Amino acid sequence: MKRRTEFLPPHLFPLPKGERMKVRGIMVLLPLLGVMLQGVGYAQEVLTLDQAVEMALKQNREVLAQEERVGKVEGLKTESRSSFFPQLTLNAGYERVGNVPSAQIPVGAAGTQTIQLGNADNIDTSLDLEQVLFSWGRLASTYRAREFERQAEVAELHRVQSEVVYQVSEIFYQTLQAKELWQVKQKGYERAQDHERISESRYQQGLISRFEWLRTQSHTRSFRPQVIEAEHAYKRALLRFQERVGLPLEETVELSGDLKQRHELPSFEAVLQQSLVERPEFHRLEAQSQVLRQSVHATKAKNRPSLLGRAHWGYQYPAPDFEQKFEDNWSVGAAIEFPLFDGFGVSGKVDSLRSEMAEIDLRELQLKDRVWLEIRESLDRIEEGLALVEAREEEVQVAEEALKIAEASFKEGIVSNADVLDSQLTLDEAEVAALAAGSQYQIATAAFYKAIGGGIP
Repeated sequence: MKRRTEFLPPHLFPLPKGERMKVRGIMVLLPLLGVMLQGVGYAQEVLTLDQAVEMALKQNREVLAQEERVGKVEGLKTESRSSFFPQLTLNAGYERVGNVPSAQIPVGAAGTQTIQLGNADNIDTSLDLEQVLFSWGRLASTYRAREFERQAEVAELHRVQSEVVYQVSEIFYQTLQAKELWQVKQKGYERAQDHERISESRYQQGLISRFEWLRTQSHTRSFRPQVIEAEHAYKRALLRFQERVGLPLEETVELSGDLKQRHELPSFEAVLQQSLVERPEFHRLEAQSQVLRQSVHATKAKNRPSLLGRAHWGYQYPAPDFEQKFEDNWSVGAAIEFPLFDGFGVSGKVDSLRSEMAEIDLRELQLKDRVWLEIRESLDRIEEGLALVEAREEEVQVAEEALKIAEASFKEGIVSNADVLDSQLTLDEAEVAALAAGSQYQIATAAFYKAIGGGIP
């Protein structure tokens, strides 16, 4: 019987020495290959603010919905433009009559003749053409109103895009703050661990008391929960960022940005004039006002006569005289439609439209005041944020220098352990406050760009 050895374990089926070396080499390379494949499969995507905004504008549902509304109005504009062209209608029909009516006609002194009043098979084909020749500008005003409606929806699209840019900028810097806060806590934890090792050595040498040694351990342990909280806060913030931008939540993303970046801004007067030109809300109100003006013209024209041109061509069987043959016929004419009385409906509609126009004028004045306030507040927040950033950075520098002196002096026995712990806490608080100030400054800058009509900080 032939022995089956292909499934035997290695210790029951020994390989030659050369083959064993090959197998060992493969076993060593397999883990390395797995690590390489794992690194390829889970490569992180690094996103800047510009890239995040670009992705959000392409995938944000509110932006996509507004784009559909723009498309809807463009369709209505095409529909209204059709009124300028002649309306051509083709009619065709076939009818089979079961009982054709007939009549008896006397013939001579005693005879009669039966005559059919119709035909069993009837075919009728016709083309009808109608064209509005003159309507006192009603069709043109309606078409222009549709165009201004399209401009209003485009302006609303720009407003939605500007809002999305601000929201993405805000959550980008908030997530970046959470990331750097995690790093600050990790750095603080590492400093505390370093000091704990030094304190342990001095405790073993009898240079500090057990109380001071336990106090150092407690100080170090207090940093660990802060690191854990900061890490998970960053993970949650990153998921919210991915959801806002439209990235799959299972992807691994890394943000690239700088909370310390400075921005040069123009003067308030120049910015105010720019916002009156570029804010999409003003464009939308102006377009809505033009829609109402054109609607007034179109509504007034309803009380005036309209001139229509009409043409007809027909081809039928049998002929009108019931002769068994096809025969065509045509006609051309014009008609005037003159509404005499509509119960003052047009007058009431015009009054309503004029009231809406006056309301838009008031809303524009209100918008100007609001824009003035938004720009002034955003500039004030930027000024405040920049001053806080500079103050916090100076505070961090002082705290870092104080900690270095405290640590060096502690090693020489000049200062106590409590001085080092206090210096570490002061530096940690200063770094956290500096991060908050930087995020506040960047978000205030994003709000400023939104106030003047949109843009990325």
